[in-house]
Amino acid sequence: SCVGYDNKVILDYGCGPGHDVIGFGEYSKPKKIIAMDVSSTSLEETRKRAQLHKISSITEIKLIRESEKIPLEENSIDYIHASGVLHHTPNLHEILMEFYRILKSDGIIKIMVYNRDSIWVHLYVPYILQIKQGIYKNLDLKEAFKRSTDGKHCPISNNYTPGEFIKICDEAGFTSKYLGAAISLDELDWVLERNKAMKDIRLSEKHRNFLKKITFNENGFPLYNGNVAGIDAVFELKKNRI
Repeated sequence: SCVGYDNKVILDYGCGPGHDVIGFGEYSKPKKIIAMDVSSTSLEETRKRAQLHKISSITEIKLIRESEKIPLEENSIDYIHASGVLHHTPNLHEILMEFYRILKSDGIIKIMVYNRDSIWVHLYVPYILQIKQGIYKNLDLKEAFKRSTDGKHCPISNNYTPGEFIKICDEAGFTSKYLGAAISLDELDWVLERNKAMKDIRLSEKHRNFLKKITFNENGFPLYNGNVAGIDAVFELKKNRI
């Protein structure tokens, strides 16, 4: 949600073409929005969209490189937003440490990364793609998953269980909480293949066991361990209080 950030200094890390940047400007009244991305073309699109929407709180647009420190002062940011970004980096720990450095003591971070406990990972990639369609059938799951998300030439695309990602964040000095996952409409279609997949001995046991544990809520969403088994896992991070 882009609501509730009045008078806050917001960093959208990996803003892309500025969808959420515009959302913050339209639905909150932030003190400042800082848009950062590795793509100069995305930043230019963000700039033009901000002008179109007359969002004056976007005062900084910065091109970044993952190997560099974030060019912001310590304890200067109230809220860091990183949606669909950190699963594409080889420098996850280093970026989290930079987040820790620039976040205010009472600041909040929300991060979306790809969820391993999902229909995408345990049904779509290994069964529908690799077994039924024969696509990427000679690749291991990690490599096949990477090609299934953001284009077949995407160089890095990782996924994490909620517990695994929380541990990574905690090691960087945060207290972390799993807020749940969003499920794609495609996953809701793919889950109809669940019974066939569970009976197919070509599907590895770990995936069949995952699918056997799936339950459904009142909305028909698949659940794993009580959580929606969708691809987009969301976490809230706060600095440890010493």
